[in-house]
Amino acid sequence: MSVRKCWMAVVAAAVTAGVSAASPIAFVVSVDTSAIPLKTGLIEIQLNPGPTDPQQAANASLTGYGGDATLGAALPAIGDVFGALDDPNGLFIDNGVVSIESDPLNAGTVISALNDYAQYITYANRLEFRLGFGGDALSLPDGSPTGSPSTFYLSLWSFDPDGNPVSLGDINGIVLSIDLTHQGTAEVTSQADFISLFLVPEPSSFLLAAGALAVLLYRARRPAKIRVRP
Repeated sequence: MSVRKCWMAVVAAAVTAGVSAASPIAFVVSVDTSAIPLKTGLIEIQLNPGPTDPQQAANASLTGYGGDATLGAALPAIGDVFGALDDPNGLFIDNGVVSIESDPLNAGTVISALNDYAQYITYANRLEFRLGFGGDALSLPDGSPTGSPSTFYLSLWSFDPDGNPVSLGDINGIVLSIDLTHQGTAEVTSQADFISLFLVPEPSSFLLAAGALAVLLYRARRPAKIRVRP
């Protein structure tokens, strides 16, 4: 096997390890906005629990905002939202699920149904950010077959000359949705064709990959043993 093929196999293994149920999950989200004709708009981000119990706590962090889109004023946040997309510390959204085991009337949880952040934006060619997920739903999944997943939504809008919102996705503006399941996975349920997702492996996965690659390179470069028959 060539070194290139070995490296590809190692990277694949690292990516697989990075989405294991016991680990936080992170993506780099890249949005190609070059073809959007109406450049003034709104970016909206939500992380909401599902409608049925049981529910598990989950959160999303958006950091490292970049690209050439210009962010404007943020609208008042709704629910468990902290920070801002252009804040150096990033934006943090909780799904609003808080465990209260002592209150049987609430089946062990209190749920905030809507957690929403929105900010005006002027599109250019590209915007991107790191999207990380955490919480019990990923680190301690309960495996429930009946509980609804929490769902992350990214919605994009443009404004026409009269100031009316124009969806860049579905009827609700959604261009990306990701379910955080009770099996500890993050499943992409919708994705517009101008959005790219890149999985970020865990640091431990990188170390594993680097170690495996070093072994493969060592084996590939060792001088071959030549056997001479008498």
